[in-house]
Amino acid sequence: MKVTWSDFSNVQEAGRYAFRDGFITILETEMAIWRSNPNVRFNLMRKNPVRNQIEYVLGIAE
Repeated sequence: MKVTWSDFSNVQEAGRYAFRDGFITILETEMAIWRSNPNVRFNLMRKNPVRNQIEYVLGIAE
């Protein structure tokens, strides 16, 4: 699945946010990419699927 900045309500800071059925961590480097090009799409990746709590991270930018 690919996601854009608008999928996260154009958050303004890196951090951990509630997303779908879990949480996503957005890094400052990813925020910098979105600030320079708001239409960039990232691959959404699920992190540590064995854990009880679902965590997502952003993958490769396109």
